[in-house]
Amino acid sequence: MIVYFSGTMLEMLLALTLIVTSLLRLHMTTVRFFDPDEFAHLHWAYLIARGNVPYRDIFMYHIPVFQVFLLPLMLLVHSSHILILARLGMFVAVGLFLLLLYRVSYCITKNTKTTLLVVLIASIFPIGLDKLLEIRPDTLMMVFLVGSICIAWSRKRVFFSGLLFGLALLTLPKVLFALPALIYLTGLTSVLIPFFAGALLPFWGFALSIVALGITPTALDAIAGASRAVFVERTFSPWLGFAPWPLVYLDRGGISFPWIVSTMLWIVACIGIFFLPSRRAKVFFLLYFSFGLISLTQFPSPHIQYHIPLALMASIPAGIVLTKLLSRQLFVGVLCGVFLVSVWQQWTVRTNPQNRNTEQLTVIGDILRISRPDETVYDMVGSYVFRPDGYTICCHRYGAFIDKLRIKPPPLWHELIARKTKFIILDRSGFSLWVTPEPDLSFIQKNYLPSGYPKIYTLGFAFECHQGTCSPNTVFSVIIAETYRISTNPPGASVAIDGREIIDNNEFQLQEGNHRISVPPTITSLNVQLAR
Repeated sequence: MIVYFSGTMLEMLLALTLIVTSLLRLHMTTVRFFDPDEFAHLHWAYLIARGNVPYRDIFMYHIPVFQVFLLPLMLLVHSSHILILARLGMFVAVGLFLLLLYRVSYCITKNTKTTLLVVLIASIFPIGLDKLLEIRPDTLMMVFLVGSICIAWSRKRVFFSGLLFGLALLTLPKVLFALPALIYLTGLTSVLIPFFAGALLPFWGFALSIVALGITPTALDAIAGASRAVFVERTFSPWLGFAPWPLVYLDRGGISFPWIVSTMLWIVACIGIFFLPSRRAKVFFLLYFSFGLISLTQFPSPHIQYHIPLALMASIPAGIVLTKLLSRQLFVGVLCGVFLVSVWQQWTVRTNPQNRNTEQLTVIGDILRISRPDETVYDMVGSYVFRPDGYTICCHRYGAFIDKLRIKPPPLWHELIARKTKFIILDRSGFSLWVTPEPDLSFIQKNYLPSGYPKIYTLGFAFECHQGTCSPNTVFSVIIAETYRISTNPPGASVAIDGREIIDNNEFQLQEGNHRISVPPTITSLNVQLAR
């Protein structure tokens, strides 16, 4: 027997499903691990807040619109709580996007039931769910883009439509593919003049800012040249972005329930374009998705975030088709149940202990506690925010592209000494993932040791000893004058450094330069490490 829902009951069920899935997403927002890209965006915002100038003082290859929006957070007391606040800000931005999407959908369909379903689909679309939790410019870009579409649909105040599109393009240039669809939407008439006037205004503002700062050549080289060097990899077939491999919906690639839901929504969205209620809407979405698919071929890897502009807008034609099916013969509860199961599976994986952000927040707290605000840190895993950099290039695998940069920075080992870097954030995979070249790799291994804090390495030297002779050498070179602590095996022993007796676990000063160590035959190993 088929059960039919009244319009009010259907809307209530859709709204209830939206509330439940939003609560699950809110929980994921606060506990899921942070991607290295999130730390990069926050760290760049922190550096700008300290007065550093992008392109001149900071290695950047994009326009820092998103960092400007993060700046107010950097005025707060620095702590791990700022990361959670930033995530919550992204959650609010997604909510704003959904409100604008509701408006666009209602302009097209004039149907509350359909618009609610569209918003629900956009909020649970598996291919975008993960990345919309993160501190990324993609969400801000989509707010600007959908705001631009919303204004352009009425063909009134198109200057502001252009202004919002210009801000979206300045935030992430990948949204350029939407321009033909927006031009069509404005009507291909004289209103294009105010549209482009608005779109160019943010770029004029950016141009004037780099001229005023005297960094025009450096900025243009970074945006046009360094960006290509960083991403100089092979392109990929856009179809890989819709396959179960290599995209990850749960904890590994492969066929999963969320992938099946995502695939079905893509198919329904393609069908839905032909069910749109007006020729204007059909042409707009055909232009939007055609140029969007073409743009995917320009990206170096099939990352999920590249599909967000397509997935979120696909919710409109998908919602129109599903509304027609639901109103005729299907249980509305089945669809809501499918969406809930998909989000529930992703929530289960994202919030399990292995995928939580507890250790990352601990690292943030530890480095703030053991270092001073003016001391530099070099991050090899993307896990810190609130300290100056020990190297010109932060947050990226510099070894993979440094030789392709036109303006080459000094070598890492030289900068670590010059900036007196006492702390490195690193884990077991850091060396391999960061593609650390020589002699930088040997320098780090020689001059930094694991501390008692997770992922934090500090200045130090390790010695293996046999019968009073230590290796790698009895003479070691200190690169930064500081207070150090000695630890011996067996405990409680004493050694001589430059003829001065030092007892195990005691602190002492070492100046820059060479020092000689002498040990009794009973010592098998010892460490000399920064006393923090």
